[in-house]
Amino acid sequence: MRIVAEHLSYVYNPKSPFETAALKDVSLTIEEGEFFGIIGHTGSGKSTFVQHLNGLIRLPSSLRRYKKKKPKKGEIPPPETVLRVGEFDLTDKKTDFRALRKSVGMVFQYPEYQLFEIDVFSDVCFGPKNLGLPKEEVEERARRALELVGIGEEYYNQSPFDLSGGQKRRVAIAGVLAMNPDVLVLDGIRRKVTRNSENALNQTDLTQWPLLAPGSNIMTAPDAMTVEYYPIYL
Repeated sequence: MRIVAEHLSYVYNPKSPFETAALKDVSLTIEEGEFFGIIGHTGSGKSTFVQHLNGLIRLPSSLRRYKKKKPKKGEIPPPETVLRVGEFDLTDKKTDFRALRKSVGMVFQYPEYQLFEIDVFSDVCFGPKNLGLPKEEVEERARRALELVGIGEEYYNQSPFDLSGGQKRRVAIAGVLAMNPDVLVLDGIRRKVTRNSENALNQTDLTQWPLLAPGSNIMTAPDAMTVEYYPIYL
């Protein structure tokens, strides 16, 4: 899916003493099948940007209560914001954001925020199960995803909260992969993991998942333990 952003800005706590500009006039294009990485220091707006891609952060124009303001006399209107993910126009209040989130899978930098089931296998099954797929297909997707990220059957019946930080990240990735998204966003998944977990993440070839673009590469950073990176697989 092609991603286009033009003149994208975002401010936290606007018109307050805590007002903070996270994004300022960001424009970029990511072509279908392209691997893309965003690198920057803490607080530079990486997470804010990627959270726009599946509507976790909504643009004001996409909200029902939004009313476009007319510029005052003599005032130059700001450039029009464009944000598209495939066929989805994220500036339009008529956009089906539920359908968008089925197409854009995101793994957060804190995987415990998206793990909640009683055991690992049930957690990975949750997404495809809610797509209304047959039980056999749900379980097959879960097994293939867990195998791809290096989580063996001996962990299937364990609570995800008993796993190490790196194992939690891999289970979280498997849960998103099992949804077969068109776009996969990994939000700082190597933060604060052990060396063993880092090696396991290095060996996880996500390009082998059927719906990810053939020929895509896993992005590496000079020091994966300290440099955050945000690859987007299309």
